[in-house]
Amino acid sequence: MNNQNIYEAIVTGGPCSGKTTLLSLILQKLSDKGVKVFVRDEIATRFILGGITPWDRELHNSEFQRQLLLHTLESDARIRTIMSKTTASKKLIMYDRGVFDALAYIKPELFNKILLEEKLIAGELMGMSDAVIYLQTAAYGAEAFYTTINNKARTEALEDARRLDDLTQDAWIGHEHMSCITNEGKTFDQKMTEGYQKICDLLGIPVPIESERKFLIKPFSLEDVSVAYKEVHILQTYLTTTDGSEERVRRRTLDGGSTYYFTRKTSIPGSSDRFEIQHRIPERDYYTYIEERADHNYRPIRKNRYCFLWNNQYFEVDRFLDETDEYQLEWEGTDRNHILQFPPFIKVIKEVTEEKKYGNKERARIR
Repeated sequence: MNNQNIYEAIVTGGPCSGKTTLLSLILQKLSDKGVKVFVRDEIATRFILGGITPWDRELHNSEFQRQLLLHTLESDARIRTIMSKTTASKKLIMYDRGVFDALAYIKPELFNKILLEEKLIAGELMGMSDAVIYLQTAAYGAEAFYTTINNKARTEALEDARRLDDLTQDAWIGHEHMSCITNEGKTFDQKMTEGYQKICDLLGIPVPIESERKFLIKPFSLEDVSVAYKEVHILQTYLTTTDGSEERVRRRTLDGGSTYYFTRKTSIPGSSDRFEIQHRIPERDYYTYIEERADHNYRPIRKNRYCFLWNNQYFEVDRFLDETDEYQLEWEGTDRNHILQFPPFIKVIKEVTEEKKYGNKERARIR
């Protein structure tokens, strides 16, 4: 953390490791908790999709990497300045990859030559972030879920993905706070939860554990809420697919500003695991998805979400803005207090954790 109370963390890993989904998860969950979060996207992808590529005949890969490094440092410095001027008590910058990721695509001697010529010191660059979270590619142990569909700049086959993953992991060895999150012995959701837990720990806030329960509760007045809360307005639309996957787009409006997300969930026969791709999309893409692919077998889900901490426990209450006008509470256990205790303004009707009909998609189904 620097002297403007800004925490900075890099999320890295090989192709199809879950970086984009984790960044999206952190942005949504921590924003709900009052943390000011900025996510800097992957600059190499920005370059490549914009037409500047490392394999151009006119531009040698080493020069591509030089300009990528310089642009990354300039961009991150500007983001840091902007964040320093915000008034939030907790601020977090999440970077999709960092400068040392170049070592997966360029030989160390060339990388060090660039640093020398640009008068940059590796140790200082390594120490600019508070944490590095490395996510292992699905090409190791989760091959059934390996895909490049979520990044148009990626084309790597399994073996190439494994090689790049190994090099990326090695590139960040030596960072003071590096966490390695592999696929071994966990589902994709568990992998994402572990990454989210690392960031909560960095920020010093209650860390969620794998203990999520849902309850149908009685309506209540916001005037009775005795703790600080955030109100989020959510509109979720399901999309048509042809391959058995589930896709949806979501608009989240918080403090007058809206962000837009695309989510795709796939599963394989005989497995309880699902692979989830989630990333932010531009507003125009959100409306294009709805116009061209909205699934008219499902109503859009409209709900107000109230997020708050009470007694070191994190709660989300969804008020469904449909004919039911039902209130549903979701509770995450934390490392500080995993014994469920309800605030006095919450009156439980019944637990619905295992009842499918209370899931969003079932609620949306037109019968």
